[in-house]
Amino acid sequence: MTWKSALLMPGLVATVLTGIGAAGLQAQDAGKMDPGKMMEGATRMMQEGMKTMRQNSMKADGNAAAQKAAGNVDPRTYVELPPEIRARFLATMRGFMQTLDKVSGALAEGNFAEAARIAEDEMGPAHEMMKKLKKMQATPQQVAEIKKRARERFAQVVAESGDKVRPGIGRIAMQVLGKPLPGMKEHKRTAIGPHLPAAMHRMGIQLHLNAADFADVARKVGKQPTVEDYRKVLSAYQEITGMCVACHDAWRVF
Repeated sequence: MTWKSALLMPGLVATVLTGIGAAGLQAQDAGKMDPGKMMEGATRMMQEGMKTMRQNSMKADGNAAAQKAAGNVDPRTYVELPPEIRARFLATMRGFMQTLDKVSGALAEGNFAEAARIAEDEMGPAHEMMKKLKKMQATPQQVAEIKKRARERFAQVVAESGDKVRPGIGRIAMQVLGKPLPGMKEHKRTAIGPHLPAAMHRMGIQLHLNAADFADVARKVGKQPTVEDYRKVLSAYQEITGMCVACHDAWRVF
C-alpha cells in the first residue's frame, strides 16, 4: 500500500464496524452473542475493505499524476528535507503502513493482545528504541518504565507551544538504563524530527500517543469479545488513521 491508502483507512474502519454490528445483531436475534459470528463478519468486511483500499489507491495514484501533468497546484504545505532525511522519512511512513496492515490482520483474527503489542512496539512513543532495548537485553520492567516515561513526555510536548520540539526520549532511556542507548550519535545525525515544522512534528508525536491509547483499549478486551469491544477497539484504531489523514492533508515532502 502507498500512503494514499492511509487516507482511506477510516472508511475501512467504518466498513468493518458495519460488518461487526450486523453480525452481532444476527447473533442477538438468535438469542445469544456469538463471538464466532462477529469474528466472521469482521474478517469478511476487513478483507473486502482492504481490497477496496487497494483499488482506490491505484485510482488515487493515477489522479495525482493527472493533476501534476495538468499543472494544478497542491494546496498542502511543502516541507523541504535533505535527500537523506526525506528518504528516511518516506521509509518510516511505509513502515507505519506495514504496521497498520499487521494490526488489521491481528484484529481480523481476533487477537487483540497481538494488535496491542504491534501498535505499541512499532508505532508507540518508544517505538524507535525497541530493537535497541532488546539488543541490550533490557528487563521487562525497564522497557515498561521507558514506555511510560516516553508517553508522559510526548503528552507534554503535544501540549507545548513554540517552534522547537524536543522529545528527549534518548535522555529518558539513559535515566532508566543508567547508560546511553547504542547508536545515539548516529540517531541524532539522521533524526527526522529536527527537520520538520513544529506543527508537523507534533502531529507525528500525537500519532504515537494514539497508537499507545489504542494498545490500552485492545488489551482490555476479554476472551469473549462483544460488539461494544469491537466498536471501542476500532474507534481507537481510527484515531491512529485519522491522524495519518490529517497530516497527509496538511503537508507534503515532494
